[in-house]
Amino acid sequence: MRPVGFVLAVFVVALAIAPLTRGDDEKKAPADSDAITKIVNTYFENSASSEKIEKNAALFVQADVSVVGIAKGAGRDTVWSKTVTDLIPEQKKELQRHGRDIPYKVDSVKVELVDKALAVARLTYSNEFVKFRGVFTFTSEGGSWTIASFVFETRRPDQE
Repeated sequence: MRPVGFVLAVFVVALAIAPLTRGDDEKKAPADSDAITKIVNTYFENSASSEKIEKNAALFVQADVSVVGIAKGAGRDTVWSKTVTDLIPEQKKELQRHGRDIPYKVDSVKVELVDKALAVARLTYSNEFVKFRGVFTFTSEGGSWTIASFVFETRRPDQE
């Protein structure tokens, strides 16, 4: 009977200690999710302004990362892909053409941590002209979280 009591005591101690030993990953997950959400929000704050948009390049892991745009319902031929370094000057010219900032409203951001170095952020957002759905992938390889890719779909205001 004594070994059973000892095993039971060890089991109870293990259960008590388990939350303490796995706490680092559980505590890190909300912090990672918050950091990724902050990067997403920063990206769109910068994207609204011709004065700030060039700061977005630093949010990506490399300058040659591809951004892919898809126009919902327009067919495969209208899908485009550009590097961050090619896209940012075009976005800046478009903002300058309008002569004012064009703010984005981020409606939702859902972050999924795939593992310690890979995450996905799915989001919906809009500006005064278009609604969007997008997916960022993030990596924390080499330090803090950075954008590894960005794919978005544009929708007219009347499209779901």
